Amino acid sequence: MTDRDGSRPWTPPRPDRASVAWEDRAAGLGHASTPDASDTSDELDDGLDEGHEGRAAPPIGAPMRARWRRASRARRLATAATALVVAAATVVVLGSAVQPRYATDEPTDGVVVDELRNRPATTSWTIGTRELGIPSADDGCLTYSVLGSIGSDVLVATSSQLASSETGCYDRQGRSERLVRLDPFAGDVRWSIDISGVSGGGGTLAAWIDAEAGDAIVSTTGLYGYGRGASGFGRVDLATGGLSDVHVAEGDRIRVVDANSRLVLTSESPAAPVTTGDVSGGDGAVVDDLAEDGDASAAALEAAAAAQEAAEAAASEGAATSEAADAAAAAEAALVDDDTGPRSTLYDRSDLDTPVWSGDGVYAGVTSEVLLDDGLLSVGQGVATLVDGRTGEGDPWADDLPLDAQGYRVDDTVYLVSYGSGMDSPAELSARSLDGAERWRREFEQDRWPAVTGDCVVFSDRAGVRCVDETTGVERWSRARSTETRGLPIVGERQPGQWGDDVFLQTFEGRSAPVVPGGDRALLVLDAADGSERARAFISRESTLVGASRSVGYAAVVRSADSFDGQVVFRDVTAVDLSDGRRLWNLQSESDLQFWGGALVSIAEDGSIRRLVDTVRVTR
Repeated sequence: MTDRDGSRPWTPPRPDRASVAWEDRAAGLGHASTPDASDTSDELDDGLDEGHEGRAAPPIGAPMRARWRRASRARRLATAATALVVAAATVVVLGSAVQPRYATDEPTDGVVVDELRNRPATTSWTIGTRELGIPSADDGCLTYSVLGSIGSDVLVATSSQLASSETGCYDRQGRSERLVRLDPFAGDVRWSIDISGVSGGGGTLAAWIDAEAGDAIVSTTGLYGYGRGASGFGRVDLATGGLSDVHVAEGDRIRVVDANSRLVLTSESPAAPVTTGDVSGGDGAVVDDLAEDGDASAAALEAAAAAQEAAEAAASEGAATSEAADAAAAAEAALVDDDTGPRSTLYDRSDLDTPVWSGDGVYAGVTSEVLLDDGLLSVGQGVATLVDGRTGEGDPWADDLPLDAQGYRVDDTVYLVSYGSGMDSPAELSARSLDGAERWRREFEQDRWPAVTGDCVVFSDRAGVRCVDETTGVERWSRARSTETRGLPIVGERQPGQWGDDVFLQTFEGRSAPVVPGGDRALLVLDAADGSERARAFISRESTLVGASRSVGYAAVVRSADSFDGQVVFRDVTAVDLSDGRRLWNLQSESDLQFWGGALVSIAEDGSIRRLVDTVRVTR
């Protein structure tokens, strides 16, 4: 349609512009005009009643618009602000009611584990055996052990099934015995070195990493007799992988017991005979050439153990102090008089060639050794002596300990455990500061060890669980055992990635409880501050917690036959939410699974490694 002259499209006439900004537009169409600001609301409503002919009914919402027009600018702004505050408060209140409650501290071990809230899948990268420096390996013959973390990197030891002939993977040359530093998030191998000069082609390894100093002390640990059966330790440069200061025992076993940033403690003892399946034609072949010396050492150890039992029996039966001391001396003499007894040596970490001190080791009159920042605590026969880490001189640390006391260090506390006179008697845990001052002591049931977790020392027994403060020993909170709970609660040790204010407790729930199919083990997540239950998850009875992130707990069925320190292997893992306990996913893999630092990895039969990630969420 066009206007009369056909020059442009027809448009309706533009209405006149209002004279005031808030004028009621209906007024120009025969409605009541806008009243003055002095009019009341009642007058505003009465001006549009049915008694006035020729006036249409007001449009819907007109009175409200009129009221809004009449309000002052300050009042309008105040009303809008009030509405905004009310809406925000409503959102906060409703949001708080459904907000997940997770830990707020930091991971106790500094390892940040992936938040895998959805069933993970493999990434695009693969680390093969050749990238690890392994020339060849038969399928199923490689074992990986995570020795520690350097930031997000991990230090991993590789072995051909520890050279075990039982699997047909015997690797006499130790070609697969390597130490590797890699980034499990990006799949980058930093370096790979041959470590058979320390391990001898077999045996497990441990590492004490000092990222600030840039090195790691690497040592063989408790399994020997495989391959060439050597044992020793050395220093590894974390930047280059260079191996130095290698010490290998000639006929004896030497290993690092503990190390920190200043000191290294080693133990040396005669090698005992180790037999294994046929490696060259005969069953039960002795693969250690030191059988005779090992037999002599074993006899000495047995004599010492018998004398130690006699000393404990004398003490428990109320024997005179001198009699108990005589029995204890006999236990010590059984090994001290024999030059094949174990010996402990203390080194300054910067100089592994010059011993600071050497003395009787564990079993030679010593029940335990605890490495402190400035020295070594030697515990045995009711006394503890502090060996100075610079001079090697010993000073009394405590002289009022039980004869069987064993020491352990956690953070800045030395815990001493005594088992009493028998299984029916309570055990006792005492806590001391690093200078020997006793802080507190408490009895506990022998079949339930206390656990230091979540800034608590948690005790569990038939009554329930109790958390006491690490420093004061004052009970912080307790939880009584539920009538639905069967068996004693198990307090979980600190797990990789576990946050500091989480306490994990595993129980067996009664069948009347809402359990998941096929299992009745409850995993409780408690707040370390007050013991309140943050979440309750149900997992299979064979499962145990193997790792945790801030919001996810990972419970797995561990393959114990293939697991030892640093190598926890599983194929069935379940993820649970640590706020409400719901099951997030379950993965049953045909490949071995392990946590390498904060990354979950899959290990194929050929030894290749791939990281598992949550493809829905953004990860590192």
